[in-house]
Amino acid sequence: MSDNNQEKEIIKLNRTDSKKLAWVQRAKSTDEGRLSLMGTFFDKGNIVCVDGYRLHITENSSPELYHLKGLKDMGKVRAGENILEVGPHIVQKFAEYEKVIPTTDPKFRIGINPKHLLDICKGLDKGSMLVIDFHDPSTPIELHGKIEDQDVYAIIMPMNLGDEYNRPTYAAATSQEEKTLDNNIE
Repeated sequence: MSDNNQEKEIIKLNRTDSKKLAWVQRAKSTDEGRLSLMGTFFDKGNIVCVDGYRLHITENSSPELYHLKGLKDMGKVRAGENILEVGPHIVQKFAEYEKVIPTTDPKFRIGINPKHLLDICKGLDKGSMLVIDFHDPSTPIELHGKIEDQDVYAIIMPMNLGDEYNRPTYAAATSQEEKTLDNNIE
């Protein structure tokens, strides 16, 4: 899996970068049968983890992490310390994650409070499915789940996104953009 001749690197991160990396790593696979999904991927100015069911991606805006390239065997950010242990390069081809990112504009966008969504998910049967019905941007969002094999139903009111929300894009950086990023970090 890894090139064991390389030593581990210890990186001190700021609080924001630690939180972003910890969030991305929630989608890191633990399935040893899929080694190519068990690492954290650094590519084109992005940090990516996938497990076959979800993809988490964020911009790599951390000067401490920008030098990392490719698929890395990484530990989790140590809680409260903002310390990251970076292991050796994983000798596997990472999933072609760009292929699953939608390239068309959404028909509509709905904002929801993540705490409300988490509260609904807590207590649902493990392994069950949460079904989410979207109608339009101003209609309540319907959620259907199961507790002890009994149907449960919830509604979340959509939030007004306003004009300040811009959908981030995670496309490949051009070589000029990469040079600009490199120059900003030095």
